[in-house]
Amino acid sequence: MDSIDKSNFFFRKALLVFAIAFFAFSFFQILYSSAQNTEVSQWQNEISMRNEEIKKLQAEIDAYNGKVAGTQAEAKTLNSAISKLEAQKKDLLNQISLTNLKIKNTEGNIFETLNKISEREESVGESRKAIAQTLIEMKRSEDMNSFILNLVKMGNGNLTEVLDNSYKLISLSETLQVKIAKLNGVILDLGQNKSEYEKQKNELNNLSQNLNTREDLVAQSQKEQKTLLTQTKNQEKEYQKIIADRKAKVQALQDEVNSFEAKIKYSLDRTKLPTGSALVWPLDKVVITQYFGNTEFAQSGAYNGKGHNGMDFGIAVGNPIYAAADGTVIGTGDTDIACKGASYGKWVLIKHDNGLATLYAHLSSITVSSGQKVGVKEQIGLSGNTGYSTGPHLHFTVFAADAVKIFGPTEYKSKTCGTYIVMPYAPTEGYLNPATYLPK
Repeated sequence: MDSIDKSNFFFRKALLVFAIAFFAFSFFQILYSSAQNTEVSQWQNEISMRNEEIKKLQAEIDAYNGKVAGTQAEAKTLNSAISKLEAQKKDLLNQISLTNLKIKNTEGNIFETLNKISEREESVGESRKAIAQTLIEMKRSEDMNSFILNLVKMGNGNLTEVLDNSYKLISLSETLQVKIAKLNGVILDLGQNKSEYEKQKNELNNLSQNLNTREDLVAQSQKEQKTLLTQTKNQEKEYQKIIADRKAKVQALQDEVNSFEAKIKYSLDRTKLPTGSALVWPLDKVVITQYFGNTEFAQSGAYNGKGHNGMDFGIAVGNPIYAAADGTVIGTGDTDIACKGASYGKWVLIKHDNGLATLYAHLSSITVSSGQKVGVKEQIGLSGNTGYSTGPHLHFTVFAADAVKIFGPTEYKSKTCGTYIVMPYAPTEGYLNPATYLPK
């Protein structure tokens, strides 16, 4: 075999080895890609199935919320009180099931987003390599042009070659622009994918936190039911006595608070207040059960003739409550610790940058702390039925920010309860109508 045949033989052999290696690599890459696609497809199918379950549970929860929003009156009999607690427990269990499904779906979405991020990062790497290769080719072309031009100057070069090479350079430049545009597009997609990932991660954290809280609320609901049966000895007359005593205590405490707030010196400066819709709704579904001021309930003898100092929203226990605007949490508390069932229960007070402050009361749990910065629509707690509440609802008060103060634990001692009650207080002029600042 002569040298040419040997050369051809080794060339063909090398080519065959390269071809086998290339096809093997491509085959395994296809297998890996196919496995990844199968896993993503499986996640998507599971998400779709869970969405159907979510719809059913959500419909049941919405039906219960509708009943709760329509019946804010206090349970008039022991049986109805026990029934309310049973229905509340069932709703919380439904919410737990719903939250578990949403957690699984969010985990699936995160998995899909991470796959997209991985693909985009790989594409960025490939685009950068392609750009680098084009730049090398352009550099070679520029060098070749200079070389040929020098030959032309010396009379040994061909001008046609210079023109051909110039066209090649222009073509390479256009190719480079296309590749850079493609890279910029991929980088933009990557940024959006990463932003989506962070959003999904935060959503997962909120869902997990709410799940733990709702599980605690189920146990708390069972405890309340047991306590009620123990206190009343399952006797209707004992329940009626508890209701009467509670109303008397609330009335006496309200008299004290009114008297205390009347002594606070304050003059409202309306130029410091915003105009228009400066706040958003603090909950997902808006069902207003009592407005601000001289409402029908206020006229029935509640609030000792002072009028309702906020707005009430009918909402079942365990639903997210949000900040109505950007601001800083200036206090949280639980009046039930000092005086059970007589006031706001669990509450959060937020001072906003627009001259307003907002109070969220009767919560079942609080997820923020004093001094914390919060954004508009950021979750601050879960709805509840704590404090003096005839049924699950959110009490929402709007203050002039410079009027409201948190007194306690040593400034104000209640004669009714015999304890220091830590909660927000404001003069009458400092209470504002929430409807003025909420969406129309």
